[in-house]
Amino acid sequence: KYAVSYQGVPIRLTPNEFKLLHLLGSRAGQTYTREQLLDALHGAASSLDRSVDSHIKNLRKKLERASGETLIETVYGVGYRLLEPKP
Repeated sequence: KYAVSYQGVPIRLTPNEFKLLHLLGSRAGQTYTREQLLDALHGAASSLDRSVDSHIKNLRKKLERASGETLIETVYGVGYRLLEPKP
């Protein structure tokens, strides 16, 4: 359905934000490099393209607003990961 919600409240995402969340959520806890994320979005990664940072920033803000907690973590010098759910 390409729909995301948190506790029944819909979260509006752009197509690129949805793709990123889907990738990160498919393996929560796994760190993805910028190049891997760019490749998932555009099919060809360029280490000079920093657009993924902007998409992650916007996605992080929307998820934090809905959940009240940080869900996407920056792994310094590597990339990003979705934190695993707390038990």
